[in-house]
Amino acid sequence: MKLDKSQALALLNDHIQNENLRRHCLSVGIVMKSLAQKLGRNPETWEILGIIHDSDWEETKDTPDQHTIVTLSAMQGIASDISL
Repeated sequence: MKLDKSQALALLNDHIQNENLRRHCLSVGIVMKSLAQKLGRNPETWEILGIIHDSDWEETKDTPDQHTIVTLSAMQGIASDISL
């Protein structure tokens, strides 16, 4: 199963309460999508990665070694065979 944008947004909204941090993640997604287009990469994949890149920040801000690992675990909860 492929993680799509609606799942990425749900993951973000489920794990981030701070509206400014949500906006940051959405903005990073937009920038990464544009960069992917310029580099000839998959814009959808890059946008999704931008959206979810800090989706565990509120949970891991005091344990930086866990940053992104919590997101990976949450993604695996969406589907056992998830890929971008």
